[in-house]
Amino acid sequence: AAMPGALFGVSATPRQPRGQEVDGVDYHFVSEAGFRQLVQENELLEWAEVHGHFYGTPRRPVEEAKAKGKLVLFDIDGTRLREGLAPKIAFGRALRETYNATGPVQKFKFAGMTDPECVVEIMRMAGVDDETIFERRQECLRRYVDHLAVEMQNQDGAVLFAGVRELLERLNKLENVLVGLLTGNILRGAQLKLRRWNLEAYFRFGAYGDDHEDRSVLAQIALDKARTL
Repeated sequence: AAMPGALFGVSATPRQPRGQEVDGVDYHFVSEAGFRQLVQENELLEWAEVHGHFYGTPRRPVEEAKAKGKLVLFDIDGTRLREGLAPKIAFGRALRETYNATGPVQKFKFAGMTDPECVVEIMRMAGVDDETIFERRQECLRRYVDHLAVEMQNQDGAVLFAGVRELLERLNKLENVLVGLLTGNILRGAQLKLRRWNLEAYFRFGAYGDDHEDRSVLAQIALDKARTL
């Protein structure tokens, strides 16, 4: 949903879209030559190579937000940081304990979806009926967060993208810019991921997967929350 006066911090990347990712919503998909040009012309506030792919934050939208005074919203996974294997391992264990099935969790593309929505889609693929899925979903998500807290300590591969902390510090110093989260992560999962890097304090509020399972609704929820601050 369009949000007048708001900017969603969408990263640029030259990799191919995955699953249900949408250009301009999940990422700005550019060519490799186009990404190199952005770097050469200093059009990225920060950029990094993560697991063989490049990601960066375009400078112009953020500069416009600073000049006009805006609400700036960021996602977490794949844009500010990457958690490695821990989330999928935790998700798989929670599904198995809750539904006695894991479905295609290791190959499933979580991008562009909320955690509650992922539970439904993966379990439908595993042949579990909808009544059972929805009846047990909250319990599954509770178990997921419990496992995530453990697996984040056990698994390597977590990365905070270069320049992210500096960008958030810069935005938080501006009186006319309000920084928040718009993410498919449920609240407790988001808190764990941010806490690892001490990023929680940079975000005044957030719209999360447990606010609504349909990610397309979260933008309006974020705007409504911002208006109360």
